[in-house]
This record gives sequence, structure tokens and C-alpha cells, in this order.
Amino acid sequence: KNMLDATVKETELEIEKTVEKKELRAGERNIYTVVVRNVGKYDAKDVEIEDTLIGNGRYIAESVKIENSEELEVEHLGNARFKIRVLPKGKELRVRYKVEYLKQEEDSVVTNKVSAKGSNTNKAEPKEKEGVRVKVLGVQDIVQKILPKAGKRERRQIAIYAIIGFVLIVPTII
Repeated sequence: KNMLDATVKETELEIEKTVEKKELRAGERNIYTVVVRNVGKYDAKDVEIEDTLIGNGRYIAESVKIENSEELEVEHLGNARFKIRVLPKGKELRVRYKVEYLKQEEDSVVTNKVSAKGSNTNKAEPKEKEGVRVKVLGVQDIVQKILPKAGKRERRQIAIYAIIGFVLIVPTII
């Protein structure tokens, strides 16, 4: 029997995610930034980053910008998924990309949940466990834009009164 003494050099990752705008209109684009740092004592190996887009948004692949991609071997696996062969201790990788929010009538919320895991690391998630949330304002008709706080029934009534008033007042003025 041969005895083998193995030591696993496990290290630690930190991951952070930010978004340029927390609220915007359907049809607009937003910029997300993901930063992965190796804060452990050893190099992190085979680190996979995955950013899951939940909601009415579309990831724009051609918008991806990766900092340090020359000195770090980074592979873009499609959508918001990346693999780093080795992330040296004390180093970070920064990825920026755009998301377009699809046109819709109703307001909605788009959430992004990002995580990173290496062959010698535990899974890293941002401090904000629920992910980055963006409020997407739906494409609304003119009455809703003018009277955003009124209920649907009230909006119709006010719109009708406004039209009737306009029809009655304009001829009087002319």
C-alpha cells in the first residue's frame, strides 16, 4: 500500500455586480458590470462566472467588454457566461455588457443573479442575494403619462371629461 498525502489549496472569490440605471423605459438599454476578485491565498483555477437574466430583458453578446483579457485567459461561453483558466491571487476580472429591455405595456422588474465558482473555490455570490433589480417602465398611452397616479377607471373618466371639455371650450374661444 502506498500512502499519498494531498493538500488542496482552496482559495476565496468575491463577486460584485452593478448596473448603470436602476429604472428606465422598455426598449432602452442598460450597462451591467461584473467584477470577480481572488481574495484568497492561492490562484483560483477554472473559474466560471454565470450571470442569469430573469425577466423581460435580452443580453447583447456583441456588447461584451472584458478588462484584463490579455493577461488572463478568458473564454466567453455565450450569453453572460465566462471561464477564466487561472485568476491569480490578488487579481480581478471586470466584465461589462449591455442588456436591452423588451417593449411591453406593463411595468416590470428585471433581476440578474450572478455567481462564480472555481475548481478550488467555493461558490461566490454578491452580498445582495436577491440580485441586481431594475424597474422597467412599460410603454404607456398618453393618458397614463399625463395622469400616472390615477386608476384605470379614473383615467378613462378624466380622459373623457378632458375631451368633452376640449370640444366645448375650443369653439367658445374661437
